[in-house]
Amino acid sequence: MKDQPVEGKVRKRRRVRALVITASILGAAALAVVLAIALGMGHGEKAEKPEGDSQEEIMETYEEVKEQAEKAMQEMEDLSTEEATSDPETYEQELQEAEEAFDELYRELEQATDYMVELGEEYVELYDYIWDYYDYLYDLTEQAAQEIDYLLALVPSLDQIQGLEETVKRLENLPKGGKLGELSTQLTKYAQQALSGVQSAKPPASMGASGEELTALFEELQSLAQKTAQSLAGGNTSAIQSLADEITSTIADIEGQLSSTAASLISSYEAVVGQLEAAIESALP
Repeated sequence: MKDQPVEGKVRKRRRVRALVITASILGAAALAVVLAIALGMGHGEKAEKPEGDSQEEIMETYEEVKEQAEKAMQEMEDLSTEEATSDPETYEQELQEAEEAFDELYRELEQATDYMVELGEEYVELYDYIWDYYDYLYDLTEQAAQEIDYLLALVPSLDQIQGLEETVKRLENLPKGGKLGELSTQLTKYAQQALSGVQSAKPPASMGASGEELTALFEELQSLAQKTAQSLAGGNTSAIQSLADEITSTIADIEGQLSSTAASLISSYEAVVGQLEAAIESALP
């Protein structure tokens, strides 16, 4: 989404909708004129009128957008799986695929809203409901783009967590006389770098407290790594297993938080889109 001026496009889209609603009151003839002005067409340009029935054209476009929205949400569901959140490489790939799916949804929304058709008065209610649906998907796409960008920024920190997790396993299986000092250094390095990466990433407002909760979990992880290093330095090996268990548990909590971020977007979509689609169906003649 980074290459597209999303916010400017959304302002334009909402301005067009406001003008269209006004024009619909005046009648279908005024609609084409208002749209031509709103979309920035010159005086010598003519808006293309598609062949065929207006309602059919609208519904075909709506179904295409709806199909792509469902594909995008499926990509978000893939992000919420344990398989994705537990492996940084898989997680990054799933994020990129989700980003591509929402990019495609955005392009289809642009086509659906920029290429308008004349409507008879009998289609005004249907048209208004579809606009509500497109408005919601635009907002959803903006939210998804911001959250995906944030989560992509966390991937380097997830790589550090993977290194930390592997170090903990080595520590648990270290024979007597093993190199505790080296493992201690690795523990603190991985945890600190992971925390620094998270602190440098700014979560979008749509995530609410989730971003702060993620940061708090990374801070807890760093604290546990320091305690483990101190125990190693003091020769208190009896506390190692307990601390290792706490580190493993905190990593699981981080993965769970990542999963819930995607799940929250999915839940919001499912709660709203069913009502919007039902309203569109109810307006069909």
